[in-house]
Formats: sequence, C-alpha cells, structure tokens
Amino acid sequence: MKYPLSIPILLFVMVTSAFGQNRTITGTGNWNDPGIWAGGNIADELAENVIMNNGTSVTLTSPLNYTVGNYSTGNNNTLTIDAGAELNIGSSGNPRDFNSSNNTVINVYGTLIIWGDLVVNNNLVLVVTGTLIIKGNVDMKNGGALNVSGNMVVDGDFTGGNNTAVVVDGNISVGGNV
Repeated sequence: MKYPLSIPILLFVMVTSAFGQNRTITGTGNWNDPGIWAGGNIADELAENVIMNNGTSVTLTSPLNYTVGNYSTGNNNTLTIDAGAELNIGSSGNPRDFNSSNNTVINVYGTLIIWGDLVVNNNLVLVVTGTLIIKGNVDMKNGGALNVSGNMVVDGDFTGGNNTAVVVDGNISVGGNV
C-alpha cells in the first residue's frame, strides 16, 4: 500500500513534537551565547532537550532563569549555575531527567531543580553551595562524589553505587529510601 508523502512527514512532526527537539552544546562558554550551541539554537523551552558534546563546559550566569527538557552530558563536561541563576529540568506535571556520563562536574551556586530523576553513570562531582532540588530519584552508579555545603532536597530515593562518596557540610533531605 502506498501512502502520500504527507503521512510520513506528519508522523515525523508528531514524533518530534512529542519527544522534544534536541539542542546541543558544542563549545565552552555562557549558556546564553548562541556560539556554543549547534546552529545557534539556545535551549530555553521545556520542549527542548539539552545534549552536551564531550569536553564542553557551560555556565548559566545570573540573573538567567531557564526551563528545559531532558539534560544529557557527554564525557568530561562541566555545568555551572552561578549564584542568582536558576535552571529547571522539566516542570511541575512535566518531569524530565538529568543523565550524566563519565567525569561530569556540576557546580550549583544558584538553583538547580530536576523535576524527574538524576542518573549518574560514572564519576560525577556535584558541588552544591546553592540549592539543588530533585523531585524524583538520585541513582549514582559508580564513583560518584557529592559535596554539599548548601541545600539539597531529594523527594524520591537516593541510591549510591560502588565507591560513592558523600560529604555534607550543609543540608540534605531525602523523602524516600537511602
């Protein structure tokens, strides 16, 4: 059976809008600099998923406030959220996840809210001097390091794999199991 060309295109548009569009960080710099984003497309909507290429570093500077879809890092990445800045991964009623690959560093001096899960594959260094809120679960596979001197709230479960280190000089609240 043959279908007119419009049916496959319509299906592609429906699938793309259902899962969101990917926005890729290809260079190092400030979040609002189009030069670090593939095609100059800055992720700034819930329908846009963020992907960091390997070896990149991005800083969300104050007073910026963004809400995006799922967030995935490559290897050897750094995400820094300056004091006074806020990044939401998902939103209330629209949970999205943060997935980190090998050797990721996340510095939260401002506010990071993950409305889904934080999934750590290997060797995440997470430094929180501001506020980190995770509405879902934290799943740290292996070699994760967490250093909290600010505030961290996990509404779900917190699971640490082999060689996970947690240092707390601030506050951590876990609503589920540890």
